[in-house]
Amino acid sequence: MPAHPLPAIPSHSVWATKKAQDAEASFYEATNLPEPVWRERFAWEMRAAHSLFTNLVKRVYLFAHDAVEQDDLLNYLGFSEVAIYQVYNHHHFEETVIFPYLIEHGADRASLEGNVQDHHTFTRAMDATWLYIRRVRALLPDAARYPSPVPEPDEEIQTIDIVGEYGLDPSKGFDPTLLQKHMDTWLGTMMDHMLEEIDTIGPSMTEAVGEENLKQLGVIVLKHLQAYDPKWFLCSSFATVNMDCCKTLLKLPYLVRRILVPYVWAGKYWGMWQYCEHPENLTWAGTA
Repeated sequence: MPAHPLPAIPSHSVWATKKAQDAEASFYEATNLPEPVWRERFAWEMRAAHSLFTNLVKRVYLFAHDAVEQDDLLNYLGFSEVAIYQVYNHHHFEETVIFPYLIEHGADRASLEGNVQDHHTFTRAMDATWLYIRRVRALLPDAARYPSPVPEPDEEIQTIDIVGEYGLDPSKGFDPTLLQKHMDTWLGTMMDHMLEEIDTIGPSMTEAVGEENLKQLGVIVLKHLQAYDPKWFLCSSFATVNMDCCKTLLKLPYLVRRILVPYVWAGKYWGMWQYCEHPENLTWAGTA
């Protein structure tokens, strides 16, 4: 089944601004570029990752009203939780593994620690979005039959008072206008951060760290990615970026890409992946 048609962008939203559109275009460009030389690879990978994240989160925002009208909240909210978790998980991995490794091996501490500080200008509001989506979905009639594929939020996130701090009350049911208004409070800051971060991880940083150390970091990252549940990580990634980019960045074995993704992992949550741009990538033909 094809992707759901993308709703129009509201004129008042972050996504309608030239700044956000320019950032999206810059990130998207990376997904269509060949693999660069090692000095430029880290920034290229990050731009491609940011394309994945912004594409997913944009669709959370844009499909909010449509999902209510189509009576498809179980799938939409499941997709939305995966989308927000992708961003949360990426930043957590940067803060706990990637940036400390780079600093240890010669990267500029101030620049990378500045990136971490930037995370915390929007992540609490983003985490509240995650909690709201997760808790609203849990109240739906069929939620127990199709549980969320992402892990439970940690204790620190669970303690956020999303009603008192943000006015997000799951007990009142899903409110698409409320969700969009809340997302408007943090999306612009997130986009600014993602664009500015690229400047801190270019050739000057990679040359300071060195090619061999970056190769070792690549091994660490790959091992980390392989530990993720493919039902949320691989399926949402495959269904969002083009297949050539998936092949280049993830370098999955044939069996995983051609058999396990389309025939084992994608099917249970197929309705969720129709909110992605390229659900056809989760088929036998699409993974070729």
